[in-house]
Amino acid sequence: MTRLSGDELVLVAMLKQMVKDDAGSLRAEKRAVRDLQRRLAADAAAAQHRLAVHRLDARARLLVYGLVRGRAWECIEANHGPLTYQLVRAIERAWKLSQEVTAARNGGLVPMPAAVEALLPAAWRAVR
Repeated sequence: MTRLSGDELVLVAMLKQMVKDDAGSLRAEKRAVRDLQRRLAADAAAAQHRLAVHRLDARARLLVYGLVRGRAWECIEANHGPLTYQLVRAIERAWKLSQEVTAARNGGLVPMPAAVEALLPAAWRAVR
């Protein structure tokens, strides 16, 4: 792992908190979806779809967090399938959100780490 500057440390701390929040909210949402499915509720399918979208966004935030910390893509995504268009878009959204949160907290933007920057163009070429 490389040494991080002060702004990057703030970014990592914010991403870490987002990842922790995602874990708790996904557990609660999964319980709610399973309850709807057990009751054969009409809106169970819509709730399952929302859970899938939230899982994708949470995965993207976890990826951005790992890449900012200097971990290799292969280490983070060892047990997942190939990169998809939806995941690339979610990674972009996660990066933009992390930038907004960091800018609001300390007034400055952190440049995109080389690992994230290198991933996105390659991902766009592979997915399109």
